[in-house]
Amino acid sequence: MFKTINSKFIIFTVIFILLSVGIPASFLISQFGANFEQRSIVMLESTLDVVNSCVLNAMYLGRHNDVQQIVNNIGLNRAVDHIRIINPAGNITQSSDSGEIGMNINKISPGHLSMNSSGEENIKFLRPERVYSVTRAILNDIYCQSCHGTDPVIAYLDVDTDLTQAERYFYTGSTHMIFLAIAIVIMLSLRFYILKIVLRAIHLFSPFEIRYSSLHKVIYPPRILSIA
Repeated sequence: MFKTINSKFIIFTVIFILLSVGIPASFLISQFGANFEQRSIVMLESTLDVVNSCVLNAMYLGRHNDVQQIVNNIGLNRAVDHIRIINPAGNITQSSDSGEIGMNINKISPGHLSMNSSGEENIKFLRPERVYSVTRAILNDIYCQSCHGTDPVIAYLDVDTDLTQAERYFYTGSTHMIFLAIAIVIMLSLRFYILKIVLRAIHLFSPFEIRYSSLHKVIYPPRILSIA
């Protein structure tokens, strides 16, 4: 299959393109993806810190009715998809979407909430919704126990942030590039397969053509020279 000069040249060209263009392009795409992911995580953690600080400040001052307004105001940011405060039973007590209040998180989004009583953050990327999500436990410190008893966790703060427009374009373009690369490989494979069939047909036809031309060779009589 690769015995002809043409096929060897094509194979060499494809390998050269993959090495000189494909590998650097893949590296740059992976770096762009990592950069976007780090930016989204910073945005997510910053939003979480702001909500957590405002909520704790309102609770320390005894202004519990202001918590929902704090969630509503921060939820107006276009980059924020959802802000929820969920009690240990899984019921939503405050939310940027008022229709979710009083509902159980497991019914709205099964498996969305990861309850961790240690206070550690659980950051994950939800591909179907294309949002970054983080959950942090609001721990029951000594200043809160007069109202919330001795339970280790008061509630869970859940924040989801959307991808930016640039991130959406990037992930969509990356997917298209992967499909394009697969299509190019398939086309090259078909090209080599078709070339192999054509060359085989030519080799099979060439001896027949030679035999046919030898059997039907026209023999002209020798020219007779007349002497005037």
